[in-house]
Amino acid sequence: MAQAGELPAFKVRGQWRFSRADIDAWIGQQKRTTQDHLDEDQQ
Repeated sequence: MAQAGELPAFKVRGQWRFSRADIDAWIGQQKRTTQDHLDEDQQ
C-alpha cells in the first residue's frame, strides 16, 4: 500500500518509514470514509 501511494510513507535508504501521526490521521480518514459509505447504503 505504501509503494502504491495508498498509505502515507517515505523511504530511507530503501526501507519504508511511517510517521505515527500520519498513520493515525490516515486511519481516522479511513474510518470516516467507511462510515460515510455505510450511511449512504442505509439510505
